Amino acid sequence: MKLQIRFSPVFLLLFSLFSTSALSQKLTIISATSQKWQGGAFGSGGGINYSIKMIAPRASADFKIDKIWIGEKYYEPVVNKGLPKLEKDFAKGDTIQLSAAHYIPGERDKKEGNIPEEKNIPCPKKYKGDALISYTLKGKRKYFILKKIEALQQLNYP
Repeated sequence: MKLQIRFSPVFLLLFSLFSTSALSQKLTIISATSQKWQGGAFGSGGGINYSIKMIAPRASADFKIDKIWIGEKYYEPVVNKGLPKLEKDFAKGDTIQLSAAHYIPGERDKKEGNIPEEKNIPCPKKYKGDALISYTLKGKRKYFILKKIEALQQLNYP
């Protein structure tokens, strides 16, 4: 005896929307950049600064970005309303900035024992893109795949 299962096109559409909604939540990204930098003093370190500007889909009470993975590396982002005051509170529709940084200790840091501790939190989902942003919207966990981060010219400090 053969068991046939038939799905209507409406069911398939609804199933695909609900099954991917937690991963494909839309955020309005204005810009996403990375910039390598190198300290100028002998033995100083370097690093990469990441900056993502977006439109807040909700006020800061309902929208919290708490994790980001760039490649497989975890970062704890700093989110604020931007210059001039770097306010933590924002309203729906405000332009906000997410910042993260990767520091590469130099020889001087290594000698002095000034090596920052890094958290190693595994990425919760496989994704195709440059970054995965984890946030809560009205208390529900959501993920957003950032397809491309533009690399700016390296800064070499004097």
